[in-house]
Amino acid sequence: GNMYFIFSQDFIYHSGTSCSNIKGIYSSFHFVSFPFAVLNVLTGAMMADIIQYDTITTGVNQEGIFGAARSFIVKMGNSLAIMIIPSLIVTGAVEENVGILGLKLTAVAGSIFCILAILVLLQYKESDVLQAIEAGKGEVK
Repeated sequence: GNMYFIFSQDFIYHSGTSCSNIKGIYSSFHFVSFPFAVLNVLTGAMMADIIQYDTITTGVNQEGIFGAARSFIVKMGNSLAIMIIPSLIVTGAVEENVGILGLKLTAVAGSIFCILAILVLLQYKESDVLQAIEAGKGEVK
């Protein structure tokens, strides 16, 4: 997914404004959105499993705390994106508002953050959580 993101940024940079290039640009956006959609869907499913696991192991249902923590983390991520991306976009801009180097740096930054997110998600031991959930069904402490 990250390579598609970089490819689409490069494609936009090297393409002109002809109709065939615009169709190519719009078709590449479908590939760019896939990794971001996967990251959002997976985190929701993982959170549901973790909430159920926590309820079984502690005997206390804390869905609200988990929801608030996830909401806070998402808002922090959005705040960082709002600060970082505009700063990168103006990098290299001389007379225009957007610099070509800045656009390329946004692709690199997006790729780095996606790779970091994947590394964090790989730490999740789904089999252990699901085994604990299955073993503890019906016996909440």
